[in-house]
Amino acid sequence: MAQITEKKKITDSRIAALLFWLCWLAYFCTYIGRLNYNASIAEILQAENITKAQAGLISTCSFFTYGIGQLCNGMVSDRVSSKWMMFIGLAVSATVNIFMGMAHSVTFMTVLWGINGFAQSMTWSPIIKLFSDYLPARDRVKASVNISTSGALGTLVSYLLAAVCIAIINWRATFFSAAIFMFIVAAIWFVGLTKVERYSERYGVVEEEAPMDPDFIPNDNVSFRRLMMASGMLFIGIAVIMHGILKDGVTTWVPTYISEIFQMGSSTSILATTLLPIINLSGVYAASWLNRKYFKNEMLTSGFFFVLAVAALLCLIWFGEANVILAVLLLAITTSSMIGINTMTISVIPLYFAKSGKSASATGVLNSFTYIGSAVSSYGIGAISGAMGWNFTIGVWIGIAVIGLVLCIATSRRWIRFKNANA
Repeated sequence: MAQITEKKKITDSRIAALLFWLCWLAYFCTYIGRLNYNASIAEILQAENITKAQAGLISTCSFFTYGIGQLCNGMVSDRVSSKWMMFIGLAVSATVNIFMGMAHSVTFMTVLWGINGFAQSMTWSPIIKLFSDYLPARDRVKASVNISTSGALGTLVSYLLAAVCIAIINWRATFFSAAIFMFIVAAIWFVGLTKVERYSERYGVVEEEAPMDPDFIPNDNVSFRRLMMASGMLFIGIAVIMHGILKDGVTTWVPTYISEIFQMGSSTSILATTLLPIINLSGVYAASWLNRKYFKNEMLTSGFFFVLAVAALLCLIWFGEANVILAVLLLAITTSSMIGINTMTISVIPLYFAKSGKSASATGVLNSFTYIGSAVSSYGIGAISGAMGWNFTIGVWIGIAVIGLVLCIATSRRWIRFKNANA
């Protein structure tokens, strides 16, 4: 097995900031080119006269290919250029968005959105690898937490863009707008990261790592399978599936829920949904603060947020139909909790695989678990809500959150051993 090459760390704060903001902008724009379908789904249901199950299948195909792609591209990302991988992912996704804006057939839309899912799976693992390669250890966690805001703001802009395009033009304009933006960002990314790479080669310094405990700490000769066993990755992954079901499943169907329960139009229900990503920002920093201040264990922190989601969903069943603002607020608390879990599991946990040179592989595996859950939820929630109603569907969400909580508690001890050994 190849040895891990030492990477030169960036010590210039301006270049480090450039790296962060390039990654932030690139990942921000992926949300606009991915969630624009979810944001427009209520309007597409009406305009194209398709069923909720069909609409959910399109989204499910994207989540499925995104999850498979995360697994494949996470492994590949540890061995190939992050600059090129991100650039290709953005360019392909932008191209697919153009064709999506012209599509009329459900089958064609499903195929296109599946391609989009795989293309977008080429974007997250390179970011974690870049942070691990170029940032000093003290800055990695901070950067990985802060970049989580790109998802929340990307979601917000995606839903706002969809609402404006639908109100002024039609749902297709949402995809054309996203494509233009993604092409521009792809060009900015390539030029900017080239500058970062050149700086690292010329002026970067090799960071001295703390010595590793030979009894427990994996090294570059240990297989990724053994790392997964040592860290409890399997149980963490199943908990991540539960969070994925709620993170993307709830967000995808919120506009439809609001439209059906409160008899609102598509644009109005989409605008009401924009409250979610605004509040979701709190989940990023609440998780980081709670983990740093109190839990000091990413799995226990995640368990806390599953508890918070259960409480919010119970209140949604009891009181949600009384007031649309209250319903959106409770749904926002649920999705914010999932963003908190996402920050811990997808952004922070993989950093502890950096010493073994497997941070991209770890984030790829965990992100693939997330989108297995997302794929199941997109079709499943559409089918369940159509057949059984929304209260039954919310009850299913509560059960999923409870399973996630149990798994977080069960794996917390094994994870903290691995974390402390690799800090």
